[in-house]
Amino acid sequence: MSRPIAYRLDLRRKSQPRTEQPASDSYGGYQRRATLAVVVNNASVYPRTALGEISAETWDAIFAANLRAPFLLSQRLGLAMKASGGGQIVNLGDWAGLRPYRSYLPYVVSKAGLIHMTRALALELAPEVRVNCVCPGPVLLPEGYDAATAEGGPTRDPARAARGSGRDRARGAVLRRERICDRRNPHAPS
Repeated sequence: MSRPIAYRLDLRRKSQPRTEQPASDSYGGYQRRATLAVVVNNASVYPRTALGEISAETWDAIFAANLRAPFLLSQRLGLAMKASGGGQIVNLGDWAGLRPYRSYLPYVVSKAGLIHMTRALALELAPEVRVNCVCPGPVLLPEGYDAATAEGGPTRDPARAARGSGRDRARGAVLRRERICDRRNPHAPS
């Protein structure tokens, strides 16, 4: 029986030391070969950035975490999975990459880039590696959430987000899945 192995990496800095996956893992009294099957790119930074106050450093820092790091990880590990016969990459986007929020310009542009990068990687790594992007939308804030903290994010009006019946709200909690890569795409490799 195999068990998952999780790695926590911070790839925002170019000088980040390389972290290699171990070749084997001792489990249950026997050695097993570690096999990479799934990569989840979940890291993200989300600072409020008013237009006119966005510095090059802020832009670069947001793109380093939200787009460059997932690309570097997906490139290296995606090619390794392709060579070994298959795997899956899941990128965590945001619907703001399709419907931007005000005062978060670098964030929403980086998430739009992540969505498009997912599509391109799906074409490059197909058919051995499946690449998908999940784009959650706004969520209701927990009860007792203070107004000052709520004002900091795009979901400023929880009542507006909660319109509809309980059934409608439950339906809204289910993530919308969009087809990212269609293997019948004329640009897909044959």
